[in-house]
Amino acid sequence: MYSAGWRPEVSASGAEESQVLKQVEMNWRKVAVIVIFVLQYLIIAFYPLMGGDDSLTPLTL
Repeated sequence: MYSAGWRPEVSASGAEESQVLKQVEMNWRKVAVIVIFVLQYLIIAFYPLMGGDDSLTPLTL
């Protein structure tokens, strides 16, 4: 990236930075999607620990 011209020590000025950084509005749909994603991850991660069927998991230790 440095060879392509990106220089981390040179940051954007205030006017340019305000165009790049936009305020994000969180509505109920975005919050619901995030919550569902986290719950799915937890279920998948903790399934073997909760006594799930080991034959359903590809890796068994």
